[in-house]
Amino acid sequence: MEVIIEIKEQTAFLKVVGDAILENINVIDEKLMDVMVSGATKLDIDFSECIQVSGTFIHKLLSFRSNFLEKHGEVEIVKCSKAVNDLFCLIKLDKVIRVQVED
Repeated sequence: MEVIIEIKEQTAFLKVVGDAILENINVIDEKLMDVMVSGATKLDIDFSECIQVSGTFIHKLLSFRSNFLEKHGEVEIVKCSKAVNDLFCLIKLDKVIRVQVED
């Protein structure tokens, strides 16, 4: 898995490429910490090139969101493959975090 991060002004853009699974959780931990200390108030996440997402990864994302909200931050999934979107809808993650599916 590769996680690409770019921070412009108050918005952090995070792109997940490959499998977002337990074996790669340390990579996302590091990138989310970078966002937290950056001063960004918005995190846009791109899952358009993500193949598989584990429950551990989703838990990590929800934990980050909770902490980020305390700092008046906002998290949105701005691009999402259909397969990953279907998973997010199934577990109702789309009710907690705004999810936009890629056409």
